[in-house]
Amino acid sequence: MPPVSVSGSGREQAAIPPDAYRADIDGLRAVAVLLVVLFHFDVQGFAAGHVGVDVFFVISGYLITRQLLSGGFAGPGGMLRFYARRAARIVPAFAVMLVVTLVACVTIIAPYDAREIAKQISSSALFLSNLLYMRNVDYFFRSEVVRPLLHTWSLSVEEQFYLVYPLLLLGPHRLGPNRSRLLPLALLAGASLAAALVVTRIDSRIAFYGLPTRFWELAAGGMLAIGARGKAEWPAWPRIAAGVGLCLLVLSQVIPAIMKAPFPQPHMLAVAGTVLLIHSGTTGPWTPHRWLSCAPAVLIGRMSYSIYLWHLPVLAAFSYVGPERPGPWSIAAAGAITLALASLSWTCVERPVRARLNRGRPARAIAAAVLVMAVIAVCGTALFLAEGWRGRLSGPASTLADGMIDFDSGYRDCENVDASDLRAGRFCRLAEGGAAAPVLILGDSYAPAMAPGIVAAARAYGHPVELAFRNGCRPGVPDHSEERNSVGACAGFSAALIAGLKQRTDIRTVIVAMRWSPLPNRRVDRFLEANAGNLERLLSAIAAPGRTVWVVAPLPAGNRNIPRMLYLQARGIATDIDPAQTAAGFRDDYDWAFTLLDDLGARGLARIVTVHDAFCDAERCRIRSGDRSLYTDRTHPSIHGAMLLAPSFEPVFRANGKTGPVPPAP
Repeated sequence: MPPVSVSGSGREQAAIPPDAYRADIDGLRAVAVLLVVLFHFDVQGFAAGHVGVDVFFVISGYLITRQLLSGGFAGPGGMLRFYARRAARIVPAFAVMLVVTLVACVTIIAPYDAREIAKQISSSALFLSNLLYMRNVDYFFRSEVVRPLLHTWSLSVEEQFYLVYPLLLLGPHRLGPNRSRLLPLALLAGASLAAALVVTRIDSRIAFYGLPTRFWELAAGGMLAIGARGKAEWPAWPRIAAGVGLCLLVLSQVIPAIMKAPFPQPHMLAVAGTVLLIHSGTTGPWTPHRWLSCAPAVLIGRMSYSIYLWHLPVLAAFSYVGPERPGPWSIAAAGAITLALASLSWTCVERPVRARLNRGRPARAIAAAVLVMAVIAVCGTALFLAEGWRGRLSGPASTLADGMIDFDSGYRDCENVDASDLRAGRFCRLAEGGAAAPVLILGDSYAPAMAPGIVAAARAYGHPVELAFRNGCRPGVPDHSEERNSVGACAGFSAALIAGLKQRTDIRTVIVAMRWSPLPNRRVDRFLEANAGNLERLLSAIAAPGRTVWVVAPLPAGNRNIPRMLYLQARGIATDIDPAQTAAGFRDDYDWAFTLLDDLGARGLARIVTVHDAFCDAERCRIRSGDRSLYTDRTHPSIHGAMLLAPSFEPVFRANGKTGPVPPAP
């Protein structure tokens, strides 16, 4: 069909045929991918750039519905042809990116990190990564776990949608003739949006990553394709719709920064804006569509899939071997490399392989795609089962890398103690002892990390040791939980713990071990005022006659994942980055915490265990002992590091009137 002619004045607009190529949609793709890239690259002003994924969803729903209703996939073999075209579009470039990531895992990445990435590779190849991340990954929380494939969750949602949606429209029980499909699809979309609003309050991860709670976005594009008319009955409508759509996209970036609105509220703005922009473009290129149809935007839009695939692995590589938060020059370099890889992918993989697969038999294209992704999934699973192939390393690199897994998994399993057991005072028993009263360690993830050293000291004095902790739940600091969904869980944990301690009058010693955050000076007074009261209330709640509560003071922290950087340096990579902390820097970072602890001690609410002397001298705080890392990540001590802390806990048990040798540090 010939291109639509547009008069120079722009007042006479011919309707764009429904099956015509829309350059402005490629421009919208460019906007979407740039929003996502700038969000992941942490560029200021794009904190809500993740809504670019919602723009992609609407575009996909619109184009797929238009293709399905065009008649090209009707009749025998229609569904086979549809899935073959989807496979040809999605799989080739995706598979290449996954293979490159897999190769990096077995050549550069530390074994523990490679094991974690291997899970991502397998789930991504099976288009199930959204289910993997749904379990325990907050999309907006910066974790030390390397996730170069986090962005593949949206590809998984789309592929799952493609499996179901064509059957709704064209299957044996299809929704009905074209126009009559609109109402049932609208009802499904409404139910999906309602589910998103409800489920977000229960578990935001399920709502964010799940197809049932994302279906409404793809269906919005589908409803537009079904219900859109060719020429607007009101001539001013396209211009108004285009302007309002553009404003809504802008507001989707501004509103979340002001209101901190959760999913799906800002996403509704992006979806509505995209629908209006696509709809207004069906009657001619009004001003926003002229911008979107310019040559650079169209080119980026055509490459948007490859750009989307490569941007996060490239950024993860920069963060892995360089500063965790890359500076402007690193961001610029990552952007340039992303564009270069995307250009190669688009030129050498996407276009030629798709054209070749589309010329062949549909069944053969589907079989090839399934085989390739299955092989990648098997390789990822094998790497995961092989613990990241630890045998490929030797010497200091191997020993230092093992620091990432130098923790007692049995201690960490104590987090699974049921709340009812906590309320009854049935805590997790770590070590048996003699006739001495039991000792309870409580806290967040620091409690099990420091437990090996505490247990070693306690055994020398005949004390049994018990443990109660929850990851991300710092005692008395509920407003600093590390996971969005953990605030309620932390409050419940604290309540159960306090109730359990009231039952356990035999526990005479409680050791509180938790994370202390370094804070800028401008926030110290406000933070002290807010959290001193929280910690004081906790200490008062667990106090009892004859019971002594000890609080573990801050331990030095690195500016990067310490065993990872030590491993890279042993491999001759990232040798210019020093993750260690100076003694002066430690004092500056944690002066507020020692001020708080001194006040609590002076008022008799707790006694203080000072542990940093085991790691720090007058100049520096060490992070390794020989070829052993003292940490498992940036802040948690490894078993080796915790054992060095054992003598620091001698005053806890000596205060009980017992004597006994503290085991020597390894």
